[in-house]
Amino acid sequence: MDLKLDDEKLELRMNVCPSLSKVLDNDAEPMKRYCDHCAGWIGPLIDKVDHHLVYDVIDRNKPQCVVKIFKDKEKAIKEEKNAKLLMGWPRKKKKNFIK
Repeated sequence: MDLKLDDEKLELRMNVCPSLSKVLDNDAEPMKRYCDHCAGWIGPLIDKVDHHLVYDVIDRNKPQCVVKIFKDKEKAIKEEKNAKLLMGWPRKKKKNFIK
């Protein structure tokens, strides 16, 4: 994993996801929405601290993703346009919803 922090965001780049890698290494077929479990617990935590998550899974069959956490909602919205496979999460509050 690579971490990068600047004045606008914290970026976590998971180069080899250990969870999905284990599934694939065991010749198992991951369930269709396997990568959703990360957004399901990360998203609500980021919402609670009034920050804005951009979670790009990139490809559900490749064990990699990029998580970017912004303080500024508008910068997060702009960054969403660069995501290959943007993730959401259940029960996201409307006031925090990034379209």
